[in-house]
Amino acid sequence: MNNMLTEKWTSISQFKTSPTQAIEDSEGRPFAILNRDKVLGYMVSPERMSELLEAEENNYLRPLIEERSNDKSQIRETSLEDLFA
Repeated sequence: MNNMLTEKWTSISQFKTSPTQAIEDSEGRPFAILNRDKVLGYMVSPERMSELLEAEENNYLRPLIEERSNDKSQIRETSLEDLFA
């Protein structure tokens, strides 16, 4: 069996027979779906998926934020009145 990133797993045939039961058995934790002892994919909760997507977006944006925060050529002096006008 190739390297799994989760402690829980189910076979593709079990998953196709009863996906709801597989999800309930996982108790909200990620689990692998296997076909012939190879990982086809992972099932995660909607909340965990949201966290993963947010982390991916943050990793994508971090270099851009750092680059722009180091670029002082775009800095302009302004007043609070201008900001809220």
